[in-house]
Amino acid sequence: MPRDAGLNDRDDITYNIAVAIVAADNQNQAVNYALELNWRENCRRAFHAKRLSPLTTESVVCWVRPQALIHPDAWYANLFLSMLVVQAICREIRTQAS
Repeated sequence: MPRDAGLNDRDDITYNIAVAIVAADNQNQAVNYALELNWRENCRRAFHAKRLSPLTTESVVCWVRPQALIHPDAWYANLFLSMLVVQAICREIRTQAS
């Protein structure tokens, strides 16, 4: 939480949410490669530079940080595992110290 982020009575808080796409792959990247990349692209399009609403907390904007396209440890376990991190920046009412 950057100290200067937000307004006089509200703070900008960033929540990092991990999104994992997991599918049986049998170590064959060629067969389902286009489909699996399409899933990843759809996840990015759903959240990147978008507002989440309506919420009880004001959502300023979301950003997507790509992670490993294909996780090598999962690939050896015959799984497709691809990760993204959605950063949801929310403006929350500042609480007063008691």
